[in-house]
Amino acid sequence: MKDYLTIGQAAKLLDISTHQIRYYEERNLIKPIMNEDNGYRMYGEDEIYTLAHALFLRKFNIPIAKIHEAFSSFTQDDYIDLMQTNVVELEKEINRLVRLKNDTISLINAITAHIEKLNTFTIKDLGARKVNVLANLSHTNANFGIRDFYDIAIKQTDILEQDFITLIDKKRMLMCVEDLTMTENTIEIPSGKYLCYPFLSKDESDFDIELCKFENYAKKNKLKLKGELIMVDNSMVSITYNKHFCFEYQCLAAESTRNI
Repeated sequence: MKDYLTIGQAAKLLDISTHQIRYYEERNLIKPIMNEDNGYRMYGEDEIYTLAHALFLRKFNIPIAKIHEAFSSFTQDDYIDLMQTNVVELEKEINRLVRLKNDTISLINAITAHIEKLNTFTIKDLGARKVNVLANLSHTNANFGIRDFYDIAIKQTDILEQDFITLIDKKRMLMCVEDLTMTENTIEIPSGKYLCYPFLSKDESDFDIELCKFENYAKKNKLKLKGELIMVDNSMVSITYNKHFCFEYQCLAAESTRNI
């Protein structure tokens, strides 16, 4: 049967596995003949070309069912329409991959910056930030559980990939995330020179200890802190620290002639 190939030979020719060939058989795209002498599947020219064309169309993520339909009844115009639709989907995928690449680079930069600045005090000139208020908590009633978070998070997109920003004053705590859409709950954090202090925490008991360090540093360096205390939860950077969470205290600081 020199006009036919075995399943192993067909797989080698097409650079795929024998399992993939059987998959296309199960989907009725090809039907090999059986060698009566040994019971082997044998694949002729028609089967090889059909497989090659199917594999080509699968490169464009076209479903098997659609390929089966195309082989049965498509005209050239139908193929053009199919490819044009696929171009739109490819553009979406390209845009998604570009965003993923940019997010990856941003995360690498954030991790690198956090390592360099961890447990150090710096003055940062930060621009105005618009944030969306998720919850308004009082100090006397700051009980905020996972169910409360669920009720808020379910309405947001990718909220667990964002940094949480908590604004703290004597009366209340505002739990926020960066707001790019501008809603009725949007408020603005003013621009200015901020004293910043990134630190690691295992649990909430560390917050007061780290805040004491923050305030003592400001006092020692004659910096007058003003406005709300800002606590940033670096959610994605925390991935790289096992059993720790990354936070950063920030607060507007009056200018000082003293070097930091």
